[in-house]
Amino acid sequence: MQLNPHQEQVANHVRGRILTLAARASGKTRTLTERTGRLIRGAGVSPANILCLTFTNKARDQMQGRLADAFGAAADKVFISNFHGLCGTVLRRMGAPLGYSVRMTVCDADDQLDLIMQVARKRGMEPTKPRRASLR
Repeated sequence: MQLNPHQEQVANHVRGRILTLAARASGKTRTLTERTGRLIRGAGVSPANILCLTFTNKARDQMQGRLADAFGAAADKVFISNFHGLCGTVLRRMGAPLGYSVRMTVCDADDQLDLIMQVARKRGMEPTKPRRASLR
């Protein structure tokens, strides 16, 4: 994989964690995928000991696909997630003392509106979806 000097520096960092911040479409996902591969191949790190965090579902899916292509079943042991997904996982696994169920889900604004509409229909109401306010 062809990386620029800054990307090579990140990909070659195999001792300890690293935070990579860069502009959109600058190759962060490719760089982190390559670094993960180097950790597994060159540094002998167990895939089960690797956590990859991204900002988007798209980047997460790309990393999973690229690692699966390169490492097959071993890639399934790498924990790859976006920040929201990781937080949800932590709350499901460890949130019982806080009152969270393992079946907990996170609802965004659209999900909340859909739930309110469902409840209203079940109660015999005929709700209409509010129009979104436009920014001017």
